[in-house]
Amino acid sequence: MMFGKSIGFLFALVGFVFAVPLTSREIHNLNARDTIPDKYIVVFKDGTSDASIASHITDIKSFHTRSVRNISKRAATAGVEKTFSMTGFKAYSGGFDSATVHQIIQSPHIKYVEADHIVTTSTVQSGAEWGLDRISHRNFSQNPLNSYRYAYDGAIAGEGVTVYVIDTGVKITHQEFEGRARSGYNFVGTPDIVGAGTDEVGHGTHCAGLIGGKTYGVAKRVNLVAVKVLGANGSGSTSTVIQGMQWTVTNGVPGKSIINMSLGGLRGKAFSEAAISVRSDGFLTVLAAGNEGRPDAFDSPASSSHLITVGALNIQNKIAYFSNWGPRVDLYAPGVDIKSAWINDITQTKVLSGTSMAASYVAGLAAYLIGGAGPLTPDQVIATITNGATTGQIVGREIGDPALTGITLGTLPISPLGGATIGPNGGLFPALTVKDPLTGKNVNILDPVLTLGIKDKIAYNLFGA
Repeated sequence: MMFGKSIGFLFALVGFVFAVPLTSREIHNLNARDTIPDKYIVVFKDGTSDASIASHITDIKSFHTRSVRNISKRAATAGVEKTFSMTGFKAYSGGFDSATVHQIIQSPHIKYVEADHIVTTSTVQSGAEWGLDRISHRNFSQNPLNSYRYAYDGAIAGEGVTVYVIDTGVKITHQEFEGRARSGYNFVGTPDIVGAGTDEVGHGTHCAGLIGGKTYGVAKRVNLVAVKVLGANGSGSTSTVIQGMQWTVTNGVPGKSIINMSLGGLRGKAFSEAAISVRSDGFLTVLAAGNEGRPDAFDSPASSSHLITVGALNIQNKIAYFSNWGPRVDLYAPGVDIKSAWINDITQTKVLSGTSMAASYVAGLAAYLIGGAGPLTPDQVIATITNGATTGQIVGREIGDPALTGITLGTLPISPLGGATIGPNGGLFPALTVKDPLTGKNVNILDPVLTLGIKDKIAYNLFGA
């Protein structure tokens, strides 16, 4: 017996030194772009008890310490760093060497392990407030004099509702916010409260201004809370974003709280499951569809179902060239040449374009709706906004719902380059076959499940004109 134990211990030591490389069959998103080296998100199986989770994490911490004996290597793989516990989603994340990851995978409690990856804002750099006019009027057309007006009920305007802006932070002292914005929590670098009230990038401030600014915002009486998950370069990690989502659920009020996430990345299973978990906890999440000009099934969390996913529209009522598109984009909102608050002083503004701007308008609409109707479930808000959207005005849809247009992807011309197809408004999508980052399978983008059915819906303020 002693001999057998010695042999087993020897094999364990050899495992530390000659760790088998990880493969994409073991790790979701391992070969996706923008993965963070040696960083992983570990998701527990449904029903795993808190005691089993605590025991597992303790064991992994010990294993990692033994495995990473070299000090420099230990610094590169910090071990368990963050834990998550939301309805239907329990997980942890951290930096691990391959031997520790193999040990994690062997646990009977683990559902899957996913490579952590970089998450970014969804803005296109690019003057005017046509967007508020568009969402408050059924019949809209470009005004050559740039004379637009926003029709709304000032007695409602999001009163008593809070929107959590999970982003780069918010310049809470900006005059647009009239003291209604506050610092929630900063998860970038050393976690703190104050840091979320600063914004080195400007993206979060711009989005907050569209949600609830006094001049540029939809819901002009809403409360805004900055949850900072993206750093000074406008990017962050999936695990940090999930931290921000969890903090919001812990601190917000179901039925009267909205999450605006104008960010995205490659389709990640953990990210999407966390977003759906937030909805189960009673929090509506509004998502940017993404700016890659491609089918929506490949971006996360915008590819999650049963959430409000928003694409961008230009002033001619055309889907913006950069906007992602497809059946999981619930509706479109103004997203080209949109003016809002900026960060260099308390009065500065800037014009930006992106699905981030479109999503922010819809988050403002959701706040407006709840402010007028009282606490609502995410499903109630989603149904009201999507059913009340303006239809019949999106111009030049090369791809649309076959039931409405008779057009299918199979009838569209294929580029003579031999590896592209035509997207909305003539944009090229670069390959007929792509790898689904979630399943690892090659998927033809002509698959109707992925790409048919652009929804002819433009966000509309039900209290508009």
